[in-house]
Amino acid sequence: MTLHKGQPVPGNPNAPRRAEHERAGGTGERDTDRGGHRKVGHAAGPTTDGIRHEARGTTTDHQARASGPTTDGLRHEAHGTATDHIRYEVVDMFADRPLTGCALGVVPDASGLSDEDLAAVAAELNTSETAFVLPATAPGATHRVRVFTPTGESPFGGHSAIGTAATLVRLGVLPAGRVVQECGPKLQPVDATADGGTLSATNPLDSEEFDPTGLARACGLPADLPSATAAGFGPAFHFLPVCPDALADARLHADDPVWADRTDLFAFTWDPDTRTARARMFAPGYRMPEDPACASAGLGLGVWLVSAGLLTDDGTHRFTVHQGVELGRPSTLDCTVTVEGGRAVAGSVSGVVRPALDGRIALS
Repeated sequence: MTLHKGQPVPGNPNAPRRAEHERAGGTGERDTDRGGHRKVGHAAGPTTDGIRHEARGTTTDHQARASGPTTDGLRHEAHGTATDHIRYEVVDMFADRPLTGCALGVVPDASGLSDEDLAAVAAELNTSETAFVLPATAPGATHRVRVFTPTGESPFGGHSAIGTAATLVRLGVLPAGRVVQECGPKLQPVDATADGGTLSATNPLDSEEFDPTGLARACGLPADLPSATAAGFGPAFHFLPVCPDALADARLHADDPVWADRTDLFAFTWDPDTRTARARMFAPGYRMPEDPACASAGLGLGVWLVSAGLLTDDGTHRFTVHQGVELGRPSTLDCTVTVEGGRAVAGSVSGVVRPALDGRIALS
């Protein structure tokens, strides 16, 4: 299934579900917080704290509402007012357990929203990124996204591609299997299920050495190497291997002048026996002080491992990245890099996607 320009996004997350909730023992009253958030995945019924929980694995709504497509492509909900609402989800990517990993906002149907709307919704959700789903315009793409941080638009969609694709599959907007995300000029293939996905990439950029002194200083790290390497499939990330104690003690200095010219530093340790990296990703240039998980950087690490001579045999090598521990958001990225003739030629990163919240945001 492909979402074409001008076509409303299928799959209506606003469908009335009151009867289902009442069968689960609900009353039809709203069980959301003041911001309209609704937690997913708890057993229904009253508890001693007076909070009503939902049945695990369901996404039942607690107030009947009529909705439908309109001429501007938005879903409008009837609550006795003329207020326009959009539906949103927050999912945790690469999460080992609930409320861990990297939180991503997803608006499954952003048709008709202005640039100002997109920026305002992303600031309201305040996740590291929010993906706004739109009909595809490029041949071969199944959907298009525009990605915003709380402070502005990002031109890169790889970071959020797995979370977006898994959410669209879970909501029934796209079928499980290979989907192709369009973000700016790039097409990003994802093999998606309702529970996660795998992002694939080919044709890495040429690796380039850089002087790590400034970035190390800006992250409170020792610069023990005379040079380090930037690598990736686009964009390139700045990789710096460090010792475990240094990684744990790293602290971002966001006002360091080095960030005027550099976007990021991916500091990590490497265990060759288990092929496991422990990592921290500082990315003020991408409007993220520290990122608990980054799919694009996981892809780039594979290129770095090959260029550093740590994975050299032809074939596909598996490795794991653990990230986000110091932020209290532990994340696990399962990665591969394919080597031909001693050079990295392809990579992939896989992870779990867990639904955390859903709700609606009033636009007027």
